[in-house]
Amino acid sequence: MRYLTFILLLIPGFSFADVRCTPNITNFNVCEKASQIVKEVGPMLPMELSEGVSMYAIDSSVNKIVAKVRIAMTEEQMDYYAKKNHITQGVAKDRMSDQVKMAVCTKNNPLRSFVRLGGEMQYTYFYPSGSEYTTINITSCT
Repeated sequence: MRYLTFILLLIPGFSFADVRCTPNITNFNVCEKASQIVKEVGPMLPMELSEGVSMYAIDSSVNKIVAKVRIAMTEEQMDYYAKKNHITQGVAKDRMSDQVKMAVCTKNNPLRSFVRLGGEMQYTYFYPSGSEYTTINITSCT
């Protein structure tokens, strides 16, 4: 009986993956697109995204593109920037998150369509030391 229960618990997981891959009415497979984007972008890494910000790793997980990004500012420089602008680290991270979401969801960015069809983006930012600064998840574009 335990074995049967275990098997039944596994079945919805497979169905759930299918729903995440084609959550749109067009049946566009965002999981396949995520893999395709990773295969196209991977050979171009490291890639400078903006001054002092470079993507150095990319992967896909089901319907999500997962990118690792290095920022040039150290922890101390980031603290100084926040204090100089009279904001907390939390506010600085929120502003960065808003800017990244705006960049991904701008009309000219092909990733906007990917996200609007059910794909997700995850950017994890790291200091030069290798310690994590923040993770930004983009699950929708309006």
